[in-house]
Amino acid sequence: MRAPVPAGLERVHPGWLRERMAPESAAVIRAVVDGLPIAVRQVADEILSERGETSKSPAPTLGPAGLTELRRAVFAGLVPMTGPGVPAGSQAQALLALSFAALEETIELRGAEALGVSLQGAPAAVIARAAAGLGGRQARLVLDTAARPGPNDGREDARGLVAATAAANPAANPTNVAMAWDLGARSLAGLLAAEGSAAVQAIAQRLSPSRGRRLLAYAGESAR
Repeated sequence: MRAPVPAGLERVHPGWLRERMAPESAAVIRAVVDGLPIAVRQVADEILSERGETSKSPAPTLGPAGLTELRRAVFAGLVPMTGPGVPAGSQAQALLALSFAALEETIELRGAEALGVSLQGAPAAVIARAAAGLGGRQARLVLDTAARPGPNDGREDARGLVAATAAANPAANPTNVAMAWDLGARSLAGLLAAEGSAAVQAIAQRLSPSRGRRLLAYAGESAR
């Protein structure tokens, strides 16, 4: 039987939790978060504070069955982040172990690497300009990857990713950090899709809703 809330609910990005709770009344919000992990209760407190509903009155009393169904309805579509229901694929497992910030950086670095691969064999000035547009670790990765000796395996695939990302964002600079994230997400989406829908959904829900939905779209999935 489906659990009242997904295991590891506190590891879902706060943006997804906010989307689920914001449409509900204060009474429902207080009821569903009562006894849940502090990270979930903090999102609820923020929503109620923004509304000016800061009363600390207790949550309405519901029977166990009623509370279970209410929680299932409010948190519908969120997937387990821990326990038996978590995706088993190695790629998803590794990414789920990261913090929110580390996951974002990992995607950006994957995008920077893809950009570097696409630039293998390009003039040094072109590579330098691309790296300068990123800066930091991403810039170093572009330079190092573009300079790799030997066969340019994967270069055409990487160029395809760059072209698809640029076509989807015609007004954006293809060498800025936002575009690096998009490149990384497109690259990652294919790997996660190979591990199944649950893997894509889980990683998407570790990102902000806007970025998570982009990852889902790149993998051919939709938000639950």
